[in-house]
Amino acid sequence: HDDLSMRITTAGTEKLYVQGDGVLLLKGGTVTGVQEITFNNSAASVADGATLTLSGILNTGALISIGANRSNLGVTYDHCLLFAETGTAFVTLADPSSRFAINSATTANKVNVFVNSNSVVIQNEVGTTVGITASYFRFQGN
Repeated sequence: HDDLSMRITTAGTEKLYVQGDGVLLLKGGTVTGVQEITFNNSAASVADGATLTLSGILNTGALISIGANRSNLGVTYDHCLLFAETGTAFVTLADPSSRFAINSATTANKVNVFVNSNSVVIQNEVGTTVGITASYFRFQGN
């Protein structure tokens, strides 16, 4: 974290933290543990057959939104909304275009999304480079 981060505390307990890279942490909870929600996003150009890994974001759970810009294939933007915990398969909340292969690493002509331990892997199998955006709300438990 760099010098541009910001922390807000109440009675000596950190409640809000904005990291220099834009990650926002809201904290609350009990004496026995901290409940934490992390707001984050990332964007990358992912070549065909390559992956984008969101490392270490799954613990108690994460709500993840993924977008794929495939305008060169006649589709401007595809999106999906997912929920997962560490080591578990995704529950798909929305995939309106049906152009994602959720819980798969091998489906051709799709953007594959799967869980690998506590990370989310997004694999491009559409046949050309795809712009990927990912945002997540991470629920960090005790």
